[in-house]
Amino acid sequence: MAEQITHKKSLKRVDNEKRRLLKEYYNLRRDNGTDTAAGDAENAGNDTDASVAGASAPAPAASDREVSPQDVVQEIRLELEQGNIDVKSKSLKQLLQVQNLLLAEETEADNVIKNTIYDNYYDLIKVDGILKEMGELDESLVAQLRETCDMAQCVLKQ
Repeated sequence: MAEQITHKKSLKRVDNEKRRLLKEYYNLRRDNGTDTAAGDAENAGNDTDASVAGASAPAPAASDREVSPQDVVQEIRLELEQGNIDVKSKSLKQLLQVQNLLLAEETEADNVIKNTIYDNYYDLIKVDGILKEMGELDESLVAQLRETCDMAQCVLKQ
């Protein structure tokens, strides 16, 4: 019997999506974990009142916190879209971050295109096989199928 054609996401696409979600989750967790670890280290180092140390711990962590690479990339991308970016004023690190992100996006787009072509080619092979099977059907089998359809129509009319 012919196989059913499905239009599901390929396993690689699903895996990439899961991997991306996990990376986002753990990056958030890692940021939160480092903030709390810094606060704990600060609290352990101080011999003063615990309430004073606890109140001052979050402020330095928030003020000393560096801008994340994603934020920098988003800022530069926004400037690129608006057309008012001065490449000379950006640091090499920022430019490399943008280049790496753009290369990753290009690679991902290429992979999506390749997966789509592969999926469609696989479906085309399936359809070709089904059509070949139908073309090779015996005439007597086709005649029996027609008779069955005619009988079914007669029964439905009654």
